[in-house]
Amino acid sequence: MSIQKSATSTGTIYNMQYSEDLWEAILADISEVGLVSVVNDLLENERHDGINIELALDWASYYNVSLSEEIKETVREWVAGGDLEPAALEAFK
Repeated sequence: MSIQKSATSTGTIYNMQYSEDLWEAILADISEVGLVSVVNDLLENERHDGINIELALDWASYYNVSLSEEIKETVREWVAGGDLEPAALEAFK
């Protein structure tokens, strides 16, 4: 369940093949802006209900968290493939 990441001059690149990877990347971006309590709430939700990518994206949007391009690309691919609801794209507006 680890995210493969590498640092580049433009930031961190995540290789997200699984929902756990996308989940961790979203939480990392939320944490980077200092919203640790939001991350803790999402982790508590995960313990009870499992990973909820849509919820994490909703909260990131609500708190105006700028998500990485890799996360955006992955979400767009998953929406196009039917793995996420189109509403998931609202996080990028």
